[in-house]
Amino acid sequence: AEPTPSGIDITGLARAINAALSQDEVGEEIARQHTIEVTTPGAPDEVQGIMWKVYKGFEVIAEFIDPKAKSSDKQKKRIEGRLMEKNEECTIINLKGRMKKIKNENVISV
Repeated sequence: AEPTPSGIDITGLARAINAALSQDEVGEEIARQHTIEVTTPGAPDEVQGIMWKVYKGFEVIAEFIDPKAKSSDKQKKRIEGRLMEKNEECTIINLKGRMKKIKNENVISV
């Protein structure tokens, strides 16, 4: 991962925190009861540009249009899962082991 303009490798920092929490019982208990978010002040809430690579493997919320939905009020969907990949054609989200491919043209935000 590339460091931020301040020189901090946010991905490396987040992984180090996760590794430290998974090493003992106290860390596991903290991880079960709390969510740790490593953020950059002023960074947008939506994944953009180089951030796709940084957030790979992280939990995300994706909003997209489901073209198969019959009524317009059911077309807009929201899912939570792990960001696995974004390529030229689609964004792939892991939903508890099931890979959901969403065409990029249908993605509203991640």
